[in-house]
Amino acid sequence: MTCSFRKLEATDQAIVRRFLYHAIFLPVETKPPPESIVDHVDLIRYWRSWGGKHDLGFGAFMGSTPIGIAWSRLFPDDAPGYGFVDRTTPELSMAVLAAYRNRGIGGRLLELLVQELRATGCKALSLSVNKRNPAIRLYQRFGFETIAAPGDDYTMLLQLQAKRPLP
Repeated sequence: MTCSFRKLEATDQAIVRRFLYHAIFLPVETKPPPESIVDHVDLIRYWRSWGGKHDLGFGAFMGSTPIGIAWSRLFPDDAPGYGFVDRTTPELSMAVLAAYRNRGIGGRLLELLVQELRATGCKALSLSVNKRNPAIRLYQRFGFETIAAPGDDYTMLLQLQAKRPLP
């Protein structure tokens, strides 16, 4: 069975919440936290009230089962996300279930999201990624550049209006 892709809707809040847990990078030697960690004050902002005016995302599905999503949200100055640049730059979050990685699904999700953000006139997209996360290579292929390196993470930025062809 091949997977299908579709734009996320406000009714997909539970999917966004579930995939936020999968978006948390854990080095191999790290014990996974409980799934309730996504309800922590620093993480809840990534999924609560999903589907607002500035929320955008795409999902990959096997039948009706989600296997990966990529989404972006704007955050205010007084409640920034981990990859916060400014209140006009949405922040990317994404995850593909482990069994479906390395099949181009993440790249396709990111491509769909970047195309849609460009079409809306969005100027840039930011993210935060752990320095040991192999997904960095995907982000670099898309043209994300490191703009800060706080602690164990990189803050990366993609200029969307540069008209750089997608990989």
